[in-house]
This record gives sequence, structure tokens and C-alpha cells, in this order.
Amino acid sequence: HQAIAGDEHLKTFPAASGTVVTYYLDYSNNGPALARNVVITDAVPSQLTSVSWNCTSGCTGSGSGSNISLSLGDLAAGASGRIVVTGTATTSVAREDFTNTARIATSTPETSTTNNDSSVPGAVWTSDLLIIKDADALAVAGSTFNATLTIRNQGPAPATSVQVEDVMPAGVTFVSSSPAPSSNTGATYRW
Repeated sequence: HQAIAGDEHLKTFPAASGTVVTYYLDYSNNGPALARNVVITDAVPSQLTSVSWNCTSGCTGSGSGSNISLSLGDLAAGASGRIVVTGTATTSVAREDFTNTARIATSTPETSTTNNDSSVPGAVWTSDLLIIKDADALAVAGSTFNATLTIRNQGPAPATSVQVEDVMPAGVTFVSSSPAPSSNTGATYRW
């Protein structure tokens, strides 16, 4: 009789939508005997897309897709290995929580199967950007007027690489702003 064990762990949750996340599937045969026909499976949750995996120790192989199934064959007592799984965290709602469970199985009777499943919680979240443009409804031709753009991230995730774009209406000429725009094309200004 032997016990085979799987351990799944990762870092950095909650992850912002669009972020690449990594799981580590560590496995071992805790012995004392050879484990035959060992298979590792992981049905990666739908919140992770563009999934790929790669054996980094103890096994060979790589692949892609959310339904991972890797036949290890026979696993000697004391043998172990690692599979690295990466995917892109994706959601269109404020926050989605999920659980990822990996399993290891053998056709050989085991002393314990309580360590054959390993689960880790995860979460993916998005930012929620808000922009408000405040200006007088009417302006006298030839006069200068002010407009204020207020930008806010209502979270819950941090927003990165944010770009603001403002298109001047016909008949309006841009004079200045603080901060100055980073670029403009015709009547379109970007910060």
C-alpha cells in the first residue's frame, strides 16, 4: 500500500482581469510501494483563459487547454514532481471567486486517499472607471471657457495604463490643460 499526494498552490489573488496567474501542481508518491497508472487531472475554472501547462520536474510534457489530464505511468515510492500551470484571469463583473481543484489517482490500492485532492481558492476582479466632464452649457463665441474632466476608479481592482480621450466639438479650439495632453490627433486629445 502507498499514499500518493497532490498539492496545488499559487500566488497573488485576487488577480486583476487580464493578469497572468500561475499555479504549481506538486505531486509525490509517499510510498512505501510503486504506484501504477498515476494520472493527474485539473479542470481549470472558466475564470482562467489561455491556459497552458508544463512539467518542470519529475515528468515530461506540456499542453494547453482548461482540462488538464496527464498520465505519469508508474511512480516510484518517494518520487515527486511539479507541473506549472499558467492562465489569464478574466471576468467582466466586479469580482468572481472560484476554487481550482487538482487530483492525483492511481490504480494501485492506497493507504490513504485523503491527500489525493488539493484545492486553492482564487478570485479575479476588474476596475470600474468613471469619467465626468463638467463645463458650462453655453459659451460666447471667441471667449475662453473651462471644462473639468474628473476621472475615478471605482474598483475594486487597480486600473493600469489608463488613457483619457476628449474630442473637441466643432467650433471649439483647445487652448491648454493641466496636465498637458500626451498626444493629439486633430480635435482628439489624449492624457
